[in-house]
Amino acid sequence: MSAATALALASCKEGGKENASGDTKTIVLLDPKNMDTTVKPGDNFFLYANGTWLKNNPIPGTETRWGSFNELQENNYKALHELLDEAAADKNAGAGSAKQKVGDLYRSGMDSVAVDKAGVTPLQEEFAKIDAATDAKGIMDVIATGYVNGNGQLFGFYVGPDDKNVTQNIGQFYQGGLGMPDRDYYFNKDERSVKIREAYKKYLVTMLSLMGEDSATAKKDAADIYKLEESLAAASLTRVEMRDPYKLYNKYSVEGVNKLTPNIDWKSMFQNLKIASEDSCIIATPKFFAEVSKQLKATSIDVWKKYLKFHTFNDAAPYLASNIDNAH
Repeated sequence: MSAATALALASCKEGGKENASGDTKTIVLLDPKNMDTTVKPGDNFFLYANGTWLKNNPIPGTETRWGSFNELQENNYKALHELLDEAAADKNAGAGSAKQKVGDLYRSGMDSVAVDKAGVTPLQEEFAKIDAATDAKGIMDVIATGYVNGNGQLFGFYVGPDDKNVTQNIGQFYQGGLGMPDRDYYFNKDERSVKIREAYKKYLVTMLSLMGEDSATAKKDAADIYKLEESLAAASLTRVEMRDPYKLYNKYSVEGVNKLTPNIDWKSMFQNLKIASEDSCIIATPKFFAEVSKQLKATSIDVWKKYLKFHTFNDAAPYLASNIDNAH
């Protein structure tokens, strides 16, 4: 085994490449100095191949893992940081130029005093769009247009190859809309899951309070949001079920999916998602979307608005005031 390994390593070690003058330059692809040849490769090949590098490159105290790819990432971060600092400091960048836009964005994000002072204000425009909805169609219009603007809620959506006709791309929809990682967090009865549920319910109240609601209103709205999420979770597939690609392939025409979900206007949905020319889609989780349709009628529009505002706020929390970010 060691002879075969040595042969393989030797073949990887050097490569020849001619330069402009016709000379051949040796390129080292695998540095033997990183190996620990005191270890038998048959006992521990990983240490044999990487042992010396590991000794010379301990995991930094700030990291949980470390390797050459981490070094590459850190070097990229450093280079990006220098570019951003330069752009932010350049007062003469041309109006509308990429440098001016990047510099302004970075400078505004780094101004923590201004960010803290702004509080929830940056989201008022999004909240106004949600408040403008008056019916189920209005709610779904807000959600669909949100996807186009990078703020998708309630369900997952992407355009990708049709698994049964990979030469064609198609709109694909799947379950989502939960504040906790998956359906089991809402229903498992073990002690850990119960504690997580109770903590999440308190978290809902905390975030709604930070949005400006008084204590009583925050508790009521938190309970309503949780009830809606619980209904969506009950209609969601488990993680194990989501591993079955055949179960997730459900192709519908626009007419077919309208029958499945009578309270969702899919023609309007397609228009808002900028896929109006399509006549079909794949619904990975039909039961979930049937439940969404049901809840658009069973749950009041006001609760739907609270739900969307909370999730918009929750998604944006890391970029808002420090007290909001810390709570998140």
